[in-house]
Amino acid sequence: MSPDPSKLTPAAPATAAAGGLLPWLPWIGAAIVVAVVGGAAGAYGAFGTPAPAKVSSAIVLGAGIQALDCPGGAAVEQLVGGERVLALKRSVDSHYVQVRNPYDINQLVWLPAGLVSADKHEPAIGTLDVAGCPTPTASLDPLPVVPVAPVAPAPGKPAGGGHPAPPKETVKPVIVKASASPTTVLNNGPSVLSATATDNVGVTSVTVSWTGADTGSAAMHLVAGVWQYSFSSNRTDGPSYGNVVFSVVAHDAAGNASAPVTVTVERQFFG
Repeated sequence: MSPDPSKLTPAAPATAAAGGLLPWLPWIGAAIVVAVVGGAAGAYGAFGTPAPAKVSSAIVLGAGIQALDCPGGAAVEQLVGGERVLALKRSVDSHYVQVRNPYDINQLVWLPAGLVSADKHEPAIGTLDVAGCPTPTASLDPLPVVPVAPVAPAPGKPAGGGHPAPPKETVKPVIVKASASPTTVLNNGPSVLSATATDNVGVTSVTVSWTGADTGSAAMHLVAGVWQYSFSSNRTDGPSYGNVVFSVVAHDAAGNASAPVTVTVERQFFG
């Protein structure tokens, strides 16, 4: 017997299913939107991902272009006009553009900026990041120190040189002439001693000493080729009188001394 349709009610499971899904639909939609927006923002660096370096596809103008290793540097490649390149950097003054070598993609070369034209809708060459060539640093390893063994001198030769020391100069100077003027002095007047001397190398000094009525010694002075000394009595206890004997000696640079030559001066006193 068929049930009365007017007495039928909707099944409970169907109502439960519909009632459980509908409250979540707004949240599911929000999650989908957030996922899409978050993925797009992440792709552009909004969530901390760095933006990619700016590059530009470009074309090389002209023909026979020299590619350089550095801005203004040495030529390393010859490019043909019309080549397509990827422009990466520009020099500080924007006069040169760094591009990837179309013949060797592992090599970066530099071209004059005026010979590189960026494609339409590509970043302009002047907006690329700035770069340059690193300054080379050279490091030289120190040379190994090779010990040098001392060389013993040959028999009969002095150590430290290949030639024996020259013999010492032993020739003595000679007093050629010695005199006094005047030879008789009154009342403590002066007397000038004169001497000429010679040596095989050279006379370096002449000295005079005296004994008798006065005693003392002094160095003579060279005046126009003649050694001279002006003598006056050095006594302070009163006037001197009697003979004064002068002894003149010449010397050279080696320390050799001549034989002395004597000159006598008579001192007289009249009160």
